[in-house]
Amino acid sequence: MKYLILALTLLISVNLAAQRNYSRAELAGYNIGLNAINAGISRIIHRAPNENIKDAFIDGLWKGAIGGTINYASKELVLKLHQNEKTDFLWTSRMVNTIGNSITYNAAKNDGLLEYIYFDFAFNRIRFDTRNKFKIQYKVMPIALLTILPTLKDGNFSLKKSLYTLTPYFEAKSNFKGVGSYSRLNHVLIQNDEDIGHEILHTFQHYEYMVVNTFVHKRRDHERVEKTSFLKKMNKYIYWDFLNRVVIRSLYSFEGDLTINKYDNFFEYEANYFSDQIK
Repeated sequence: MKYLILALTLLISVNLAAQRNYSRAELAGYNIGLNAINAGISRIIHRAPNENIKDAFIDGLWKGAIGGTINYASKELVLKLHQNEKTDFLWTSRMVNTIGNSITYNAAKNDGLLEYIYFDFAFNRIRFDTRNKFKIQYKVMPIALLTILPTLKDGNFSLKKSLYTLTPYFEAKSNFKGVGSYSRLNHVLIQNDEDIGHEILHTFQHYEYMVVNTFVHKRRDHERVEKTSFLKKMNKYIYWDFLNRVVIRSLYSFEGDLTINKYDNFFEYEANYFSDQIK
């Protein structure tokens, strides 16, 4: 049964045509399939010594599919909250999304499904260890930090709205000359309240590609390393959030550049769909 579910999931995922009238089943298939495939690939990289490649891939695949299913549910929740004008409760969708991404990330790293919970806010990455002794690990994300700096020129940070969305939230300044609201990685700048759901969805898209960083992040036990290079020591405090940005930016640009309207791409369609901006 597990293999049948995976086969159907991947079939839906890979058959998303280059059109802009996706059904709910196709959007669900994309989310589930994306997480499953990424986790499966990374699971091979992080497999245990002498572990069979096929077994590692399948293990990452079905666990990643669970994470993708929860991710999809978080996007549906954004839509429901937006439709019912209850954006004050968007923090619930972010919590659901956090669980889904954590499951996928754990699957990719060959950890237990909920062994770690990863929560990102602005340039801060916090890992909660849920094993026998509850521990918290903190790391700085340099790319996220750099992208916040130009946003500070365009908007004012709103603590209240950041808390009810669990997303760094900037309100556009009166002299903001941009064309409208925008998101950069995991933070948003809002000029019109109607754009909240759309931009929050873009941050969710960013989070689900974080797993590709596991392709290059090797498992290390820094506590047992006595003599190591300065760079490796810095890895204990820095989470290199670079590869995911390259991948999602490349995909967005590639698909957008193929159309007359650069915003006519899957990322924008999905954000519109789950923010009720497509009728």
